[in-house]
This record gives sequence, structure tokens and C-alpha cells, in this order.
Amino acid sequence: MRSYTTLAAVLAAALVAVPINAETANRDVSRSANGTQAGLEQIKGISIGGWLVTEPFITPSVFETAAEWARDAGNNASIIDEYTLCEALGPRSAKALLQQHYDTWITVNDIREIKRHGFNLVRIPVGYWAWKNPDSEDEYVGNITYRDPYVGGIQLEYLKKALTWCADAGLHAMIDLHTAPGSQNGFDNSGQRLDGDESLLWLNKTDTGELTSAVLDNIFTQILDEFDHVVWAVEILNEPIAGTIGVDKVVDFYNDTIQHYISLNKTKPLVIQSAFQPAGFWDDYWNDTAVPVLVDYHYYHVFSRGELSSDSMQRLVNVANAAASVSDTMDAHSSFIGEFSGAITDCAKWLNGLGVGARYDGTYYDSFPPKNSSWREPLGKCSSQRDISLWDDNYKSAVRLFIEVQLRAFEHSTRGWIFWTWKTEGAGEWDYLKLVQNNLFPQPFDNFRFFGADGFLTLQDSHHNSSAHHNAAAAAPRPAALVLLPALCAAAALLVSDVM
Repeated sequence: MRSYTTLAAVLAAALVAVPINAETANRDVSRSANGTQAGLEQIKGISIGGWLVTEPFITPSVFETAAEWARDAGNNASIIDEYTLCEALGPRSAKALLQQHYDTWITVNDIREIKRHGFNLVRIPVGYWAWKNPDSEDEYVGNITYRDPYVGGIQLEYLKKALTWCADAGLHAMIDLHTAPGSQNGFDNSGQRLDGDESLLWLNKTDTGELTSAVLDNIFTQILDEFDHVVWAVEILNEPIAGTIGVDKVVDFYNDTIQHYISLNKTKPLVIQSAFQPAGFWDDYWNDTAVPVLVDYHYYHVFSRGELSSDSMQRLVNVANAAASVSDTMDAHSSFIGEFSGAITDCAKWLNGLGVGARYDGTYYDSFPPKNSSWREPLGKCSSQRDISLWDDNYKSAVRLFIEVQLRAFEHSTRGWIFWTWKTEGAGEWDYLKLVQNNLFPQPFDNFRFFGADGFLTLQDSHHNSSAHHNAAAAAPRPAALVLLPALCAAAALLVSDVM
């Protein structure tokens, strides 16, 4: 394994960051393509994930407790997401467990701390079942009948509390409809994890689109009317997989929602998630709308074996390329990175799903139920599952560098960024609080360790008191993006080994 000093020197010769030039500095990224002001010139946001939509990797204790309660009641059903949690426990026990979680996971003190740390926006994920009539199995807002096991009707109280706390703290808020009936992506963060041959039912089953529209209508009318002073934007839906659902169906749903919103004479920005379409796909849509339509791109580097196989050099190159591709869309829409993390492995407990292992250490499986033939050779050991204080210095430096390069690239190439997530029980690479407490997330956000005051990449290893600085004056500047020197990158790639 190479020392981090050697890695720093090689990277500095291959990857540089160009300071914002005059053209970029004068660019008004707070405007959408039609010139409509969208406010909040630069987003520096945080998501409060795992709260009103539970996720096993964020709060595994919720799911461990649910499994224990179910066993005590004589039910050995597999609990892998909020859908099966509610199904196994039944409405009464599930409500008691979830209400306890809502009361304790995010409080007014968290929101005050978010403000103190310098964020200006809180993204609040919420599930569609918040609009289920209390104590009902199938009655939803808009007099729509849709049967599911979710405990509903209690989350709106907490959403409104969070919006009030944000207003009191002087923070903007984004309401993020994080789930859709029938699941829009099959991930556990949609409420329902769908494995193997199970199909995504959103927009492919009767009433799923109608119910989603009714929920959004309530947000647009009831919630925005009450909290207009604090809500900066509404995100129509988190991470629908358009390629699986049907691209035309997702486009039509977005369009119908946007047109309905405009008909209500609303002015707050609407946010569409990229729906796993490439940067630029949405450039020709909704450019001349009466309200700003922003595009939210999510950037992670750990959900495929190919990404995990990348060395540290390639990981940073990928950040640069992602930022540049989003930057190229800015003339069509204000675009931002609505989710990213410090993760350089997929080792966090249950990140890939409750009971599913990690690609990085070879415990992940691609088929359900798992078959030995689908297991793969490990890429390394999952050291990041340990407490951050036990990570070795090389791993810490790699995570800090990855975060810094993302912050700088996303801030200068896009409308801004929203980190996922505020806190977790044990997933250090995804946990802002743990990262900043261990000096792995810049605080304040421009307190870079690997960038000099001139804005160029200066890879410094404080553990070895060494540094490498690359003067990019000879490189052709690319506004607001990381500049890659292809020839040096190709040569350096032969020399760089991963720090893990």
C-alpha cells in the first residue's frame, strides 16, 4: 500500500481545481432558464433522512426492535423495510414504535444545530402515507381508497413541527415526497423493498398516480399555504426509476404536476429528481414555465462493483466529470446535487438492504434469495463499519479528500448541494455529525485541508507534514469545474493504488 504522501503527490500532478473566474462569478445560478428568480442563491443543505421515512441503514435499532416485538408476538415474518415492519407488527404496535422514533430521532435541537453548523436548507423526506386518514387501513386524502399496511396520519404533525423549527431557526426547508404507492424504485427508502422479479407498481397500477397527485395537491395547497414563509421548494418525488416505470409515464406525471401547480398560482420552485436519467436529459422540458423548475441529481460512487473497484484517482476524476456534466445543464435549469455522501465503500450495515451484505467485502448477493453462484470476490475488508475513531489515517484522509472535492466541485459547478444525511446510528461515511466531529467534513464548509487559498488543489498530508501543489496556470481553464489533465491522468492511473 502506498503512503498517502505518495498518493497526494501523484494526484496533485493530475487533478487540479480552477478558481471561479470572472465569467463564472458573475453567473446568476439563482435563476432558472426563463429568468424567474428561485431565491436561495447557493444551496448548502442537509437531509434529515431516516426520520419520517425509516431506513434500516440509518436507524437499524428501529428494525431490530420491530423484529424483537414481532417474535415476542409469535410472528417470525421477515422485516426488511417500513412496509413489512407495519405488516408484521400491526397498526397498534407499529404506531407505538414509530411514534417513539419520531419523537426522538429529530428534535428542535437538531434543527438548531443544523443552523449553527452553517447550513441554509433542510430537506425533509416524508412518505405518502402521511396523508392516510388516521386509524384507517385504506382511506387517503382526496377520498382515494388504497390499501397498504403503513401506519399513516401521524407524520404530518411532525412535518409541521419540523417546518416550524426551521422557520424559527432561520432555515429554508424543502419538502421531499420520498415515497410513492407501489414503490417508485424498489429501494427500502421508498418504504417497500422489491427484490428479484417484483415489479414497480407506481404508475403501473390503478390509483397509484392519482393518489400521488392527491398528496402533492395537499402539499401545494394546505402545507404551502400554512408554511409559505419557510418552504423554499417542493420536490415532486424522490428517485423514480424512469427506465423501469416508463420514461414517458414519468415525464407525463411530472408535466401534469407542474401544470397543476401553476394553475394554483403558486410561485415557489418545484424540483424534479433526475429519475436516473443522464445529465442533460431534462434540458428541453419546462424551460418557459411560470415557476422555476429545478433538477436534482444524486451522486454516489458505491452502488456498483465497477465504481468500488476504482482507485482514489478515478474516484476524484468521476466527481469532476459528474460536476462538469451537471454544469452543462445550468443554462436550461438550475440544477443541484440533492444527495451525496462521504462513502467510498458500500460497507455501512444494511446500506444495500436489511440482510444484504456489501459488494466491497464480497458478502453482497445479486439474486433473491441469495445463491452462491452470484457471490463475488471481495475487493477489500469493510473497516469503515467500525467507529470512525478506529479508522486508520489513510482511510480518514481518503474520505476527507473525497468530501472536499465534492463540496468544491458541486458548489462551483451547480446551484449547490445537500448532504445525505444529518446523522445515523452507525454509518460513519453517511453521517454528517460523526464526520465533522472527527474532522472529516470541513467546518466551516470552505475550511479546506486539500485546497489552497488560491483555489487550486493542494494535497496536504497533515500526518506526514508534506504537501504537493500543482500550478494550473498552463492548463486550459474550465469555468466552475475541476480541470483534468488527460495525459497526466492516464500516466498517474498506472501508479495510483487505493488507500484502503
